[in-house]
Amino acid sequence: MTPINRVSEFQFCVVTFFCAMAVKMFMLPALVLKACGRDGVAVIFVYLVVETILTALVAMVLKRNEDVTFFGFMTALFGKIGACIVALLFAAYLFAKLLLMVGEIKIFFSTSIYDNISWEFMLVPLLAVLVAFSLKPIGCIGRGAEIFFPFVSLGAIILSLLLIGNVPLSNLLPLFTDGAGKTADGVLKFPLWFGDASLLCAFSGKVKPKGNFVLKAVIARAIGSLIVMFFTVIMFATYADVTDYIDYGHNVSSMTQYSLGSQEYGRFDYLVYSCWMFALFIKAALNFRTLCNCVGFVAAKANKVAVSLIGASILYLISTFVFSSPSLLYDFCSGPARIALAPIGLLIPVAVVIAAFAKYEKAKEPTEGENAKNPVRIAETMQSEANDG
Repeated sequence: MTPINRVSEFQFCVVTFFCAMAVKMFMLPALVLKACGRDGVAVIFVYLVVETILTALVAMVLKRNEDVTFFGFMTALFGKIGACIVALLFAAYLFAKLLLMVGEIKIFFSTSIYDNISWEFMLVPLLAVLVAFSLKPIGCIGRGAEIFFPFVSLGAIILSLLLIGNVPLSNLLPLFTDGAGKTADGVLKFPLWFGDASLLCAFSGKVKPKGNFVLKAVIARAIGSLIVMFFTVIMFATYADVTDYIDYGHNVSSMTQYSLGSQEYGRFDYLVYSCWMFALFIKAALNFRTLCNCVGFVAAKANKVAVSLIGASILYLISTFVFSSPSLLYDFCSGPARIALAPIGLLIPVAVVIAAFAKYEKAKEPTEGENAKNPVRIAETMQSEANDG
């Protein structure tokens, strides 16, 4: 049985699968289509390929150095002060991602189900769940992902069946009629919706890889990415000629509304979306837990409960009162903030890879004497144990 402070190989692959889909599958295709037209298909494809490559690199490091945590890698590469700076930058990036996730949950339910939801109250249970996960060992997230995996998979299959009929694929063409300019603009505009390979670095030192671990992780990411591309193609083929009617909040549920007579027999597809939401909750929980651990690494003497509660309170206040409308959230995530924050999500996995190969030898069973001579390993192990309670 996998210890509670670790995740199994299967659980890691499930989380990888969830991270590939969550956030990207519903709102993003419509946003990219609105901004880039048909060429937006290439925008999403490019980022999914990059994320798959980064996932492979992270998985390679997790297998090569399975006893070293993320903070151990950063301390070895940048020193203690540098690692604290990296942790703060990563925390800022994760906080922006959480704002995006919470915001799009609000937009999805407000657009698709009920417009006048009192989010001042409805956000409290969600944030309470995030706080609870942040105070538990990472194995709880892995176990939650394992439990929800059948429901999320079944939901993706049913959604595919609901949408696959009578799709005008010819509407996807022609592409790049005005060159690659729109694609380049889209790549620069939507990076905050991607960069999830960095989140997998939270599993450094927390997963016990076996056999073809890297291949399994890549396959999990690729399957999730293919599902995203499938829904992207469906969205683009359906609305490519009427992009003027698309706003932030337009999502896949707008298409399933008229599938299989659901407009006559009720929105049974909402049950499917509820299953898919499990993936988003797991990703948000991992995101929030990693954010709190980054803050805890910098403020080593801070109380874990206080850090989680303060983080959740700030998230609540900003999400509720600052980004109270979809347009404000979109302007933030696609505006100047992305220039400062988006590179962090891409560079964190690269930094982990550099640290693994430059500062650590390939994993082996360390002797007691070797551990005694390695202050970096001692420091990161103690910090890891403190973070995981």
